[in-house]
Amino acid sequence: MKAIWASLAIAIAFATVGQEPAQKKGVQGFENSDEGWIILPGADGKAERTSNPNDVKSGERALVYTYVTGSGKLHAIVNPTVEYYAQGFRFWYKTDRPTILAFMLSEQGDERWVVSLWSSGNQWQQATLALSDFELAEDATIVNSKIDMEKMEGMGFVDLYSILAGNSDLGMLLGTMPGTHMLWLDDFESLEKAPARAARAERIIDDFKRDYLSWGGTANVALSKVGEGMEVRYRQENQGLFAVFHGLTPKRAAGSKGVSVKIKIRAATTMALTVEETDGERWAMTKDIGGESGFTTWEVQWSEMTITDDTKGKGDGKFDASKVKMISLLDLGALLDTAEPANSWTIGEVGLIK
Repeated sequence: MKAIWASLAIAIAFATVGQEPAQKKGVQGFENSDEGWIILPGADGKAERTSNPNDVKSGERALVYTYVTGSGKLHAIVNPTVEYYAQGFRFWYKTDRPTILAFMLSEQGDERWVVSLWSSGNQWQQATLALSDFELAEDATIVNSKIDMEKMEGMGFVDLYSILAGNSDLGMLLGTMPGTHMLWLDDFESLEKAPARAARAERIIDDFKRDYLSWGGTANVALSKVGEGMEVRYRQENQGLFAVFHGLTPKRAAGSKGVSVKIKIRAATTMALTVEETDGERWAMTKDIGGESGFTTWEVQWSEMTITDDTKGKGDGKFDASKVKMISLLDLGALLDTAEPANSWTIGEVGLIK
């Protein structure tokens, strides 16, 4: 992952050579031009405007990026022009299959900021981003730990699942295999006024109050925004792993005692909550849960979790909350074929226990 962001930073810096200072332009509707979006230098693919009515959100044109995964190359489109006045961004996006997109801002000095966006596949989704939504990239150079719009060198979209398409095991798990894929973009707007954001307690990982999801899911898992929550749906036609996951920034969980999940599960099953550390160790806790009419708050203390057999020896064997980089929820009952073949959950809040 570090090489990915480093490549993007170099590419964006390269693309800025000879560019005029950013001017206030409003909405990029792609009606008359590609608005400065280009393929990441060194990557393959093609970025062009499309007039296909099925692939245009509004007006007569949209931008489409077509690329072939599995080659080991990074797949991204970048724009070296970032409006200095922007306090947020709003845009419509669509992909040809479920994936996670990363939207990145890159500053001088290699301080980079990222927001992860779930794409359900084959449907337009809108994302409204405030600058406060961005998190420092894992391997970014820390300059002052705050976003400086006047120092921006560029922005870009990366298809994160495409990076894993060359790995057959991970590709099958996530439902992304080598082949031709597409990303569409329309009505990209730089906002002069920051989108409203309710105060969020420091312990909150996600309260689902934004208009986009920053979670990912395994193959055949459908994720959707439902009010102030996330719905997870799947049908087990074959035995498989049905899971969702969310990344955490470095040291985000430092000093915490555990994690809590507000969840409602339609049919009773055995769930597993796992966390992964930066050294590769995973720790897990299971619980028989579900079938209730309302939400249940599932609290897991770090001290209750045990290391998974497949990651023993990857680290020091000692749990360290400051190393937690990902949290996952999976239906263990479906995996072991001890639960109903179809299920759905609604997650209302995920937070740290302080």
